[in-house]
Amino acid sequence: MADVSILPNNYEITCILKDEEDSKEVGRILKKNKAVILDERPLVKVQLAYSIQKLNQAYLGYFLFGLDPEFVPALSAELGLEKNIVRHLINKASSRDGRASDKKRRSTFERERVGARALKETEKMFEPVLTNEAIQEKIEEILK
Repeated sequence: MADVSILPNNYEITCILKDEEDSKEVGRILKKNKAVILDERPLVKVQLAYSIQKLNQAYLGYFLFGLDPEFVPALSAELGLEKNIVRHLINKASSRDGRASDKKRRSTFERERVGARALKETEKMFEPVLTNEAIQEKIEEILK
């Protein structure tokens, strides 16, 4: 496994492939574009939600790799030209240990706190719904 600390950025690619053998092609293209493959998950055969290039089933692949950001557009373009790669998506990978940074954790906490406060204010704005009997009693009181 490569030393992750010396790599400029970590990315993950999820791709839909026509055949199981196409995973090797994705790895070859990554290496050709100076990517260091850090992790490769086994392919999973999936049922597609809709037909893509007359395919109803395909293989879902995942790679985690390190790459200089200036090479990402060229990598994406080359993957797009490959006929056996039906779709691909390149994302910037999350932190190595999978946990959010302190800043992200704090912002999540703030959102939850603000959301809870907004919920309480909303509850104050609306009175509980009256039943038919309660409405009938109020109408009788008004008519008296």
